[in-house]
Amino acid sequence: MNKKVILKILSVSILVLAITGCTEKQKNKKEVHDKVVGNESEIVNSENEEDIVFYVDDLDNLHLEEEFKISNYYIRNKVTLLNHYYIDADHVLWGTGRNNCLQMGLINEDDIDNLEPVYYDVKIAENVVHVDCSVNGYFMIYLTEEGELYGVGANLNGVLCEPVNADDLLNPWMNLISQPKLLMEDVTYARSGRESITALKDDGSVWWWGQFLSTSLTKQTQTYMENQNPQLMLEGAIYATCGDIGAAAITKDGELFTWGCNTWGQCGVACGPDDYVRNAVKAADNVKMVWLENLEFDTTNLNWSENMIMDYNNHYDYNTFIQRRDGNLMACGIGLGKEKKTVEIYGDLYEEKSSIYSSEFLPISIREKPSQESLQ
Repeated sequence: MNKKVILKILSVSILVLAITGCTEKQKNKKEVHDKVVGNESEIVNSENEEDIVFYVDDLDNLHLEEEFKISNYYIRNKVTLLNHYYIDADHVLWGTGRNNCLQMGLINEDDIDNLEPVYYDVKIAENVVHVDCSVNGYFMIYLTEEGELYGVGANLNGVLCEPVNADDLLNPWMNLISQPKLLMEDVTYARSGRESITALKDDGSVWWWGQFLSTSLTKQTQTYMENQNPQLMLEGAIYATCGDIGAAAITKDGELFTWGCNTWGQCGVACGPDDYVRNAVKAADNVKMVWLENLEFDTTNLNWSENMIMDYNNHYDYNTFIQRRDGNLMACGIGLGKEKKTVEIYGDLYEEKSSIYSSEFLPISIREKPSQESLQ
């Protein structure tokens, strides 16, 4: 099989993951945690809630012992399957990897929907303090020292603030922004989900747009949540973030607000007839920091290569994590608590799934992921 065919298969696989999620990640995650903590649960091994353990690559990366400071949470290295974006000491943003959705700002029509070309150390922009991107390589966003938020790549569901085309999700290469476009000004912080963006402005307002599409749904008739234009979700915030299928913000008083997919209570509120929380709802008090789906800012594994395989063992698709102002760590979502549920759709096989879950935040511990040697 030649290289071009292999890369085309990879392209299709990535697209499938974007639409359906990845059941195999859950399987791999279970195997790792079963080895480490020895429980039949998907995530943990102890009936004692205080012994619930989640794993990260680097504890120092989370700034748990430091005072809240927005610059601590700027991302300067971001690695996905297709790309590595990084900011140097002079605030220059560079990119390495593929340009199949023009996500590196290289205007080359031959790259579109083509995973074969690989580029190294492409200079993208100057005066950059923060970068993030879609996990599927659809688009990239970055924030400048002047508070300008830019985006480039696939305009899925209007995520790059341009009119949308029909069937964008199935054909992301049909609606591309080829050069970085100014999306919003006076921005303090921003994060990208798989197909959405959450932005915090200097005045404390939080905006969300794009789409949340989950394949863990109580009923097959429930589909997605989207806004094709930036929607005001909250005011008075000091932090906001975005995951693949959910978002969250923290107010100056430490109140946590969430929205997005809540199939397994991962918004920290009771599950309802709609699997999506479509407006920001209060989920907790006295919160210092929140993470959705994985505990990370900078990517700590920087060994990007054109044939790399991503490690998803510490990616928790249906969990939300918080650090309270007193330093305690908590989580909600699948595999926690005593609530039980069966969903009609779970993962890429569209199969039923039964699991325990918690719509309330429960105490947890966080540890650095053990080495492969210690798992054997």
